[in-house]
Amino acid sequence: MNKLRTPLLTVLALISALAGCAVLGPPRVDIVTEVPGPPEGLAYYNGHLYAGMAVSGQVLKIAPDTGSKEPYATFPSKPKATFLAGLVFSPAGELYAGVISFDPAIWSGVYKVPAGGGTPVRFAGPMAFPNGLAFDARGNLYVSSSSDGRIYRADPGGKLEVFSDAEALKSHHPHGPFKIGVNGLAFDKSGNLYISNTDDGTIMRMALAPQGRTGAITELAKGLEGADGIEFDDRGNLYIALNRQDRVVVMTPDGRVSEVASGPQIKYPSTVIPVGDKAYIANFNNATRTPPFTIAVVPGRRN
Repeated sequence: MNKLRTPLLTVLALISALAGCAVLGPPRVDIVTEVPGPPEGLAYYNGHLYAGMAVSGQVLKIAPDTGSKEPYATFPSKPKATFLAGLVFSPAGELYAGVISFDPAIWSGVYKVPAGGGTPVRFAGPMAFPNGLAFDARGNLYVSSSSDGRIYRADPGGKLEVFSDAEALKSHHPHGPFKIGVNGLAFDKSGNLYISNTDDGTIMRMALAPQGRTGAITELAKGLEGADGIEFDDRGNLYIALNRQDRVVVMTPDGRVSEVASGPQIKYPSTVIPVGDKAYIANFNNATRTPPFTIAVVPGRRN
């Protein structure tokens, strides 16, 4: 009897272990809310999500738990002539946004909304394709200009300079009518600037020299075509939206890349924002440009 019991317990333990593995499965993706147009920029501030509608120029304030939404600001827009791109909040609660304009009558640059909401005003520009935005610890705003492969820097007063036009920021493998090189920007806790190049499918790190000067650029990952918005979580993991691959991945501090989300709920993701144990995703849905356009969430991250 004892001889039979030992193999039986071993088999039961194996079945239990396999069942435990099966429970992990693909990460669950839920829909927070539908929005009225393709969402490009996504930001998180003071318990709320802020989603920018690329075509209409409207920014919606969204409650993550209920999906309820309300208008927060509207940026200059014109059909087939403008594009509302990246969003970022300053520590003081001001909302900054990149407005890409192909109409000379509408200024192409970064606009600012006062803390609490209000009318956008010009902050820094002009720029050809103001896209990704990130603040450094000194309060300077860094802006990617994707079509011409440049990173600009604006001081707190809006004074603008070309920070870098390194070759690694350019598009070398254009995918459509526009060259989209440098795109997402994010700073780690050590003050290094991380950069995505959409057409080239790379993630890079720029170590800033003293006084905030440009430093060496190191390629950290490649083969990530469509790398769009990037953002760090509180553990130093870098989340990356891969718009052309319909998935989101994460890169750990030691350079390992793994998938966070994919499947039918992820449609041309433009931005990913990790908050606590969740990751919020803006689904631009570029393939059809038809509803539904959604903000999604991965409710439990495992990295």
